[in-house]
Formats: sequence, structure tokens, C-alpha cells
Amino acid sequence: MADRKARSFLFKIPAETGLREIKTAIEEITGENAVTVFQQIGISEYLVELSDADQVREIIEHGFDFDDHHIDCNPPHGYYLNVSIMGLKAYVDDDAVTEKLSEYGEIKSPVIRLKYKQGHDLEGLENGNRLIRIVLTAPSIPYSIRIGGEWCRIIHNNQQLICTHCNEPGHPRKNCPSIECRLCNSLGHLSFHCPTKITRAETSETAPTQETPEITSTQANNAKNSTPTKPQSQALNNATQMDTSPAKTTDKTPSGIKRQHQTDSDNSNSDNGFKVVLRKSRLKFPPNTSMARRTTKKT
Repeated sequence: MADRKARSFLFKIPAETGLREIKTAIEEITGENAVTVFQQIGISEYLVELSDADQVREIIEHGFDFDDHHIDCNPPHGYYLNVSIMGLKAYVDDDAVTEKLSEYGEIKSPVIRLKYKQGHDLEGLENGNRLIRIVLTAPSIPYSIRIGGEWCRIIHNNQQLICTHCNEPGHPRKNCPSIECRLCNSLGHLSFHCPTKITRAETSETAPTQETPEITSTQANNAKNSTPTKPQSQALNNATQMDTSPAKTTDKTPSGIKRQHQTDSDNSNSDNGFKVVLRKSRLKFPPNTSMARRTTKKT
């Protein structure tokens, strides 16, 4: 069965195309009597089997032409895949690529280093992407793998989600049931998604803030009735003198504190229910008449 798959290829042709013309175009490459099977498997889709597997590989690689049309050919599903290696550093050897990908199947071609197409500003230079053909023995290749110490992106047809930790399909590495968390040492998740880490974060957010202790009425009465010491009494006297001199204002204010605007309500006292506003007394100086200009009439 594997041998017949190796001698088969698939292709699609435009509608209303004569099958004899297609068969003749194939035999121009392979020679007469090379086609052993010509099978329709879908709408305008056909499977052709040849007697020589080398000719099949050549047709798959280059395709064939008839009239003004070019037909691209693909290998049958389950035979081999074109695996694209994207983003791998150019200095990583091709042998490292072959060694790593051989874990997922049988290598069927050397590593092809792709180049920029004709007409590109960097035409003829390698673009860093590579191509290799593999017969898969695993269900699929993971989306990203490490080759030669460098991570790269893997793309191929019918690709599935594969865990890079246990190589089993159906789950990513972060949800692997056999991976161990570094915080709680339990299986099934990474330390980034550890539930104990999330619980600690929620606890720290809901922790009560430390408040200043309230002074009870008993402590306040004791502080009021207690006799102040000499430094305390001196400070109280200074504070009393400052409170009893409403007309005095100091120009010096602490740095960084905005000086308060003085209003009438700050110096107002209640006297028989009326507000008495204390203002500074204005001194009126008598005019100096001796220095006045004297005018004399000339006779």
C-alpha cells in the first residue's frame, strides 16, 4: 500500500477539460504506458498512479502543462507532507533540522533553504525559511519546537494541537496533565497559572489597611487633667500668646505649605449675639505744615 501511495499524486483541472489531453500531457513527461490508474475522486479532482515513483516525485515538484494551463500536483494524504520551518536562525545547521524532525516521521528529502522570489529587492538571498518533506509517523508536529537551541514555527497540512512536553495531541504545554508546577508542586498547570498564586494576590488586595488608634475619652480626660511639664507648659504659653493676638500675623510660613488667606470669620468674636470683627488700627499722621511750599508775591 505504501508503495502505491508513493507512485500516486493528486491534481485539479479546470472545468470542461478533456481527460485525454491531461493524460497526453502527463505522458510527455513520463513516457507512454506510464499511467496505470486515472481516478476521479471529486469535482474536477483526480488521482493518477504511475509505474515509477521517481517520476511521481518529479511531477509533484514541478507540475505539468497543457495548452495555456499549468497544473500543480500534490502527494496523496498520508504519504508525505511539505513541512515549512519558519523563523529558524540561519546559522542553525540543516543536520539539526533533520535530526529533530526525524522524531515525528521519516525524512524524504534534504532541507531546502528558500530564497526571495524574482523581482524582490533581495532577490536570490535566503529569507531564513526552510522546507522539508516528511512521511509522518506521529499524528502531527507541534506548532513550535526548539531546533539547535532556537525556537521556530512549524507549518504543515492537517496540523493538530500537540503538547511540546508529552507530545500528546489535544492540549497545549501549559495545560499538560503531566507537567509540574514550581510553586505548589502539583501536576496539571504551570506556575504562571497556579491557583495558589491567584489566591495570594486576591488576599493581599482584600487585606485591611492599618489605621491609627483612636483616643478614648478616658485617655483624653487623663491628658487634660495631668500637669504639664516645664517644656510642655512653655509650649502651651507660646500657643496661648499666638491665639490671643489676632492682629499679629507672621510672614514666615513653612516651605511647601500655602499661606492661608485671612478672612473676617477668622478674627470674629461673638458679643451679645453680634459678630465683632477685629481690625488693625490705622494711624493717621498730621500734615507737616512747616514743609509746605510758600509762595511770595513779587512787588
